[in-house]
Amino acid sequence: MSEKLKIYTPREELLSALSHLTGVILAVAGAFPLWQLALAKGETYFTAGIIFYWLSLLAMFGASSFYHFCKDKWRKVLARKFDHCAIYLLITGTYAPLLTGAVKNSAGYIILLSLVALTLLGIAGKIFFANKFHYLEVIIYIAMGWACVFIAKDLLNTLTKDGLLLLLYGGIAYTGGVVFYVIRREFFHALWHIFVLAGAILQFFAILSIRNI
Repeated sequence: MSEKLKIYTPREELLSALSHLTGVILAVAGAFPLWQLALAKGETYFTAGIIFYWLSLLAMFGASSFYHFCKDKWRKVLARKFDHCAIYLLITGTYAPLLTGAVKNSAGYIILLSLVALTLLGIAGKIFFANKFHYLEVIIYIAMGWACVFIAKDLLNTLTKDGLLLLLYGGIAYTGGVVFYVIRREFFHALWHIFVLAGAILQFFAILSIRNI
């Protein structure tokens, strides 16, 4: 393995690992309300979107916490790859129930298919090119996350006011946290994790608001 790993202090690693282990625990706890939502809607595509979303939460938080808990260098390199791949999965996974349960039109499905394509390309790039395009990858994450601007009108017409605000605040938390991700200072990566956790929690409740549509 020739890929270089970022060096974090033991305290940073522990805080980063624990913050996203909290995400795993919350995702497991969130399975029940998500399943109740899927049953209440009773729509096949929406149920598939909910399942994909839940699995993407587990994948992202699980991979991230494992990466920071891991001590073995070889396993840590692999875990880091999966960690970054899982970010693509979570972005697309978060859109899946919104686009299949709230928007449900051709524009929404085009956005969803585009995100799936970018996710597959991003994962392939991470596997074959490691971190050669790291900052481009960050830009792609942000662009994918804010793809909702192309269907803003549809979201305004279908989500509740509270749901929209939660979705927006979640996006702001994710994007604001990027500052701590790109600046390499002690504990900044752990702060990035907290912003990600906050964004995921906010958007989880945005998705639950689909019940009211």
